[in-house]
Amino acid sequence: MSSKARSLPGVIGLIFLLVFASTAIAQSITATIVGTVKDSSGGVMPGATVTVINEGTNVELRVEPDAAGDFVAPNLSPGVYTVKTEATGFKQNLTKGVRLLANRTVRLDVVLEPGALAQEIQVQAPAPVVNTESATIGNIMESQMITTLPLNGRTLDRLIRISAGVTSDSASNPRVAGSSYWGGIQFNVDGATYNDSGNGGAAYSYRHGGATLPSVDAVSEFKIDANNQRAEFEGSASVTVVTKSGTNAFHGSAFLFNRNKAYAAKNFFATSAPKPPFNRNEFGFSLGGPIRRQRTFFFGDYEGLRERFPRTNTLSVATAAMRDGDFTGLPVINDPLTGAPFSGNRIPPSRFDPRSVALLKYVPLPNLPGTGTAGTIANYVGNISNISNINRYGVRLDHKLGNNDSLWGSFNYSKGAPYFVAQAFPPAYGSWSDGGYQTENLNLTHTRTFSARTMNEFRFGWFYHSGMRQGMNTDFDPRQLFPGLYGPFPIGGLPNVSIASHVSIGDYGGSERGKQFTNQYIDNFTRVSGRHTIKAGIDFANYRVSSPPGAFGILTGIAQEAAFGRFTFNGRYTNLNQPLAQPAHAFADFLLGYPVATYRSTPSAVNLFYQTRYSAYIQDDWQLSPRLTLNFGLRYMVQTSWKERDRAQANLDFTSGKLVIPGSELPPQTQQRLVSAYPIVLAKDAGLPGEVLETDKNNFAPRIGFAFRPFANNKTVIRGGGGFYYNTLPVYIGFRQMGFSNPPFLLSETFEATPGPTPSLTLAQPFPGSGTISPNPALTAVERNIQNSLSQQWNLTVERELAHNLGFRVSYVGNKTNHLPWYNRSINVPETQAPGAIQPRRPYQPWSDILLLSGGGDSTIHQLQVEAIQRYAHGLSFQAEYSWNRSLDDVLIVGGPQNPYDNRADRGDSESVRRHIFTIAYGYDLPLGP
Repeated sequence: MSSKARSLPGVIGLIFLLVFASTAIAQSITATIVGTVKDSSGGVMPGATVTVINEGTNVELRVEPDAAGDFVAPNLSPGVYTVKTEATGFKQNLTKGVRLLANRTVRLDVVLEPGALAQEIQVQAPAPVVNTESATIGNIMESQMITTLPLNGRTLDRLIRISAGVTSDSASNPRVAGSSYWGGIQFNVDGATYNDSGNGGAAYSYRHGGATLPSVDAVSEFKIDANNQRAEFEGSASVTVVTKSGTNAFHGSAFLFNRNKAYAAKNFFATSAPKPPFNRNEFGFSLGGPIRRQRTFFFGDYEGLRERFPRTNTLSVATAAMRDGDFTGLPVINDPLTGAPFSGNRIPPSRFDPRSVALLKYVPLPNLPGTGTAGTIANYVGNISNISNINRYGVRLDHKLGNNDSLWGSFNYSKGAPYFVAQAFPPAYGSWSDGGYQTENLNLTHTRTFSARTMNEFRFGWFYHSGMRQGMNTDFDPRQLFPGLYGPFPIGGLPNVSIASHVSIGDYGGSERGKQFTNQYIDNFTRVSGRHTIKAGIDFANYRVSSPPGAFGILTGIAQEAAFGRFTFNGRYTNLNQPLAQPAHAFADFLLGYPVATYRSTPSAVNLFYQTRYSAYIQDDWQLSPRLTLNFGLRYMVQTSWKERDRAQANLDFTSGKLVIPGSELPPQTQQRLVSAYPIVLAKDAGLPGEVLETDKNNFAPRIGFAFRPFANNKTVIRGGGGFYYNTLPVYIGFRQMGFSNPPFLLSETFEATPGPTPSLTLAQPFPGSGTISPNPALTAVERNIQNSLSQQWNLTVERELAHNLGFRVSYVGNKTNHLPWYNRSINVPETQAPGAIQPRRPYQPWSDILLLSGGGDSTIHQLQVEAIQRYAHGLSFQAEYSWNRSLDDVLIVGGPQNPYDNRADRGDSESVRRHIFTIAYGYDLPLGP
């Protein structure tokens, strides 16, 4: 262990003492007002009193300026405020309409005029369009803008694509100003994490094609911090969603949107067929208001989606005559038992294999004349109505416990199920996939004001996300037909039957919900000391991700998965001249029950992965002068390595070439046959540490920034800064694969028929004895000392308020990221090319392909960002964003360098990063109607 690592406990202890408090990602969503109180002659007013009043709830915070007349009002909930400033011998100043946005600091300088205190001067504050207090580059969209925009599917992640600095279209894992591909962006709702620990990024429904964030009508603000964010935030970029709260007045909304087949075009490839059913209804409502005025408030919302949409597939299926054994008009069908043609080219029903007959019940008959011999090609078209049901609801309660304490909480729920997707098959095949999901998020926050200058915020966050991928016939047990299959199955499905030139019979199979749980404990402590606003916090989180037991058939993308059985028919036995075998021969072999190869595998076992993530930070915003603010921050983060509950992980030891299992005992998921067949050892027997992965403990992340206001009116600001930011590593990019696809946890066997015209395999006896296992299996490995990727960011910005509510910004933004994850990097390839077999020349034996997760990638991006933004005023709001991007890297989203011995040869323009990006979003109130 390095001396740097040995010193960590002392450093962490020091930060803990600074914070005072207990314990994940400390995402604060509060805002701050800073300013200076002066009299009309320019003299400072240290004896004034500043009261900040929430216009919706009348909740107040009173602060006093220091000797220099400077004041800070921290930890304010986003919203609209009135700032009342009073001093003996001066008129009262009321500044109304001060709009506070999440994680932003607004400067409000006040000038008091001589007069009686009973007199008042009212000022209407403009919307904040320039950031005068920090170096952070970001984008905030408010409720009015969000609800006005025509978002496709009414999903919030669409807003990411129109934000400054975003260089990719991914809704769940966008690249923002050069952030990491995996785990580089952190999502939170009301300050509690909303991240998918499996893939990184937002909780996401891959079937619905959108993040499972709260309803549009429930959101008060949507904020992206793209560069140089404050020390209280994790990751190289973050997305913050703030939900609406109730006020002293009741307010609500309701909506209904409909699209149906009357407005839909016909499928280009099925113009002769009638339009399939299509109907989409989106509907919902929201309501907020007081439970007890001035003290307790609520806000709730519901949104539903009911969609039935078309999918057209053209397939080749056996004709009714063929299913009856009649191959008239087709090539000669020979009897494999005699070598002679069947009489009349008909197979007697008595020769049909009963398992084939049972499976044919799931295959539709032709509904088109078809092409080819006897109409056997493209003879079926299916117009399928896919089903999509989504329900979202949320509730938020805010309660003022007393003058110094407040408690608020929010709960968001989103569920999409069922959601069936036809994967090139009609429903009778069973090869639809139910891609439902369920996401839940809970936040409880207590705020304590010890004094006008000292506050504490404690938050508990809970997050749940699960995704389901199931086929249609989950109650079908294939062991009824093939008792030689392994089991038991956690879920049922049809076996995979591949018939040459016919669409295969098969089922997706799948698994129950893969559940993710996150428990967070967050504490943020704020102290205003003179011109310093010091904020510190400790973050702690437990993450659990289950990879549930599954049994997969067709279309899983995992070649060795054959839990339901796989059976291949190519026409070898009913055609004496194999090179001339026709589609009819393959189907005839199937009717007779004579496959050329069969496969079986064990169902996937339960894997439960867990980790702990903890961090601490300290941030100082120093008002060095009325025109210059300096920001200093330091964050320290540790993400412990992903571990499996039963230690069911096997990682490659690159020194010995052996697979190593952690601990001193084999886990219960072990297949003993594989332990004997391959070089697999326990860590204790290999003389290695107990774990197969090490934890990166060197993640210190300092950052610095400045904001300078060259003119007294605060309409122009020059700001910039730089810092280090560490990104997390999600479990699905290699860690999980060590547990369910590596030996010795998945046994996959192959049974090959004896060459020649005489069948040696039958559907009645498809798995004789023990099958062949691969002598050279493929592996997934993770670099033992893999590091969290490090993002080094910097920016320089000039920003100007051009007119009331209208701002303009020009920024140079840079980001250099090291240790980017190479996911599925193929490394077990010969160092030199030569004729002959590849396997004997691979460096790690006896393994074939080894897909490695390593942290050796690098990227650099330089951006010019130009932004014009109009906050809502006089019926108009808009934002226009332009960026010029120069992005270089040597990393793909999935995969490694083409030559694993020369990584730098892959360095070039980044994948999917456009050189020029321009977006505009706007809303305008028509001068008609209410």
